[in-house]
Amino acid sequence: MGTRHLTMVIDEQGETKVAQYGQWDGYPEGQGNTVLKFLRNKKRISKLKNRLKDFHFATDEDQKEMDEFFKSIGSNDGGLNMEQAELYHKKYPLLTRDNGANVLNLILETKGKQFLVDSTDFAGDSLFCEWAYVIDFQNNMLEVYGGFNEEPLADDERFKYLEKLGQKDNYGRTIEYTSIKLIKKYSLDEIPTLKQLVEDCKIVEEEYE
Repeated sequence: MGTRHLTMVIDEQGETKVAQYGQWDGYPEGQGNTVLKFLRNKKRISKLKNRLKDFHFATDEDQKEMDEFFKSIGSNDGGLNMEQAELYHKKYPLLTRDNGANVLNLILETKGKQFLVDSTDFAGDSLFCEWAYVIDFQNNMLEVYGGFNEEPLADDERFKYLEKLGQKDNYGRTIEYTSIKLIKKYSLDEIPTLKQLVEDCKIVEEEYE
């Protein structure tokens, strides 16, 4: 199901290292469950913390490399047919929108310096960003966010700075939705069960219906 979302990781120094856009199954039973399963494995958490130092968000040079690759496979406008998409996913397995929260596992399977795309700004549009899962190693917390917010956020909300409520979009329309809103925080030392996560998010899911 097309439920758009973000998977984010903040390292121990407070720097955002992962801000992965996902296209599918963003709800708690989907990508949320993938995040929970990952976080229950302490060895994988330790490996992820160590692996983050080799990751950065795409620079202009990285984007130039990708643009040249697209041209080399016959795509000049960013659009991909099935054959081109297969080549793209093979070349840049971390970047596809299909990964979702599984990017956490894929990061551990890579070696050397790698780059990701920074999709943090997507959190500012809760009409389309329906869920987000933020692993915050600096504060040892898992944060879960929900979308479809029409009220201003509190000043202490993580994504308050992205809020564009009441402003005009590129088409001159008034923006009626604010940034995604915090639903629940969990200590990384006490990861909830899937049942608990779903229960904590039930009110938000009911609002979507």
